Amino acid sequence: MTRYERTAWGRRYESADGAERELWLLSVNSVKEDRPIAEIAEAAAVTATGIPTQAAYQDIHRPVPGNTRTPRRVRVVGIGCGSGVHAVLADWDFTETLRQFEEHAKPVLGRVVENDVLNPGSTCTGCEGLVGCELPPRVPGLLGVPGPRRPRKRRSVSATDLRTHARCPAQYHLTRGLHLASDEPESEAIRRGRAVDNWLNEQHRQRSCHGALPTDDLPGLSAAERQSAFSMLAQHRRVCPLDGLRAGEQVCVQRRLAAYDPELDVVLIADPDLLYTRSGGWIWHETKTAGHRLWEGRDLMEAYPQLAFAALMMSAGVPGGDPRRSRIELEVLYEDGARCEEIDPWDPDTLADARRIIAGLAGPWAVDETYAPAAGDHCAGCAVAKHCVAGRAYLEAR
Repeated sequence: MTRYERTAWGRRYESADGAERELWLLSVNSVKEDRPIAEIAEAAAVTATGIPTQAAYQDIHRPVPGNTRTPRRVRVVGIGCGSGVHAVLADWDFTETLRQFEEHAKPVLGRVVENDVLNPGSTCTGCEGLVGCELPPRVPGLLGVPGPRRPRKRRSVSATDLRTHARCPAQYHLTRGLHLASDEPESEAIRRGRAVDNWLNEQHRQRSCHGALPTDDLPGLSAAERQSAFSMLAQHRRVCPLDGLRAGEQVCVQRRLAAYDPELDVVLIADPDLLYTRSGGWIWHETKTAGHRLWEGRDLMEAYPQLAFAALMMSAGVPGGDPRRSRIELEVLYEDGARCEEIDPWDPDTLADARRIIAGLAGPWAVDETYAPAAGDHCAGCAVAKHCVAGRAYLEAR
């Protein structure tokens, strides 16, 4: 018999008479108000119908002494630990809580129970079944660096992680490890790049970029920023890789890919902007926005380490397909043009460069245990500068 346990994690409160219960859902920075209604309904239902329990390692949840009376009212409250702001996500009586569960959460839970498809990703780091699982694919030594001097907790790593750590280990730890963020406005380049990415993702899900260009539906951009983004989108339409793609080919937008290096006990994670098949091969496509041309003498994989990361993943068989027909594509969008490049991940020289670049980034990351700050001019645009004494001191001394 299979046992299923429904639990809700957060700060749990109950009135003295047991008539009201609250569950506080904590976020590191600001309140997460865009939680799916199914998630909120499930949290409320567990709060309303659950009983106090305690769980030990590799043991089921076992009841402990506590109130088991049915509450009359349930509230689910989102808390932003960084901002101190809260938002009431649900405030329902017991009957309404059960109705919301039946309508929104129960169908989702049913699909979860019935779905036995393996979905490797960053959650593999905490999975006790990884050792005996067929996915993600095992590729010993994929990062090309020796392991740490002493055992470490299993981790995941992406090209962005490695690039951030190379810039500043403290920034990597605060943003990628502790998930801290800044409430300061993002730079124009970041806002514009995100807006362009979001629009392209939506169009690529529909397999076409030849609909009408957006006019005012790029939220968060000023008029000047919108015009710059519109120009880049117009350039993309001229070079969209999905043009002429046959109907039977697969198209995946931001699909998560994973591989496992058992020597380092590290799960490698990548989310290609676009992944599609063509005549039996997989095409890994990355799209970037830029305000100026890349210096012609600089290696593409040096400038964009995610391309080197992609080369290692593809050479390891992720996502698969016919190697003779698979490749990596880079598309860089400017206001007045676009640059498109192709990389063959099975070319010996290309693969050697990719291994060199990733090993150079991964070596310091793999053994780092202190995450010391590397103060410099980049501190001026750092999202977590307010949490970094060294960074603030550097900026004040300039």
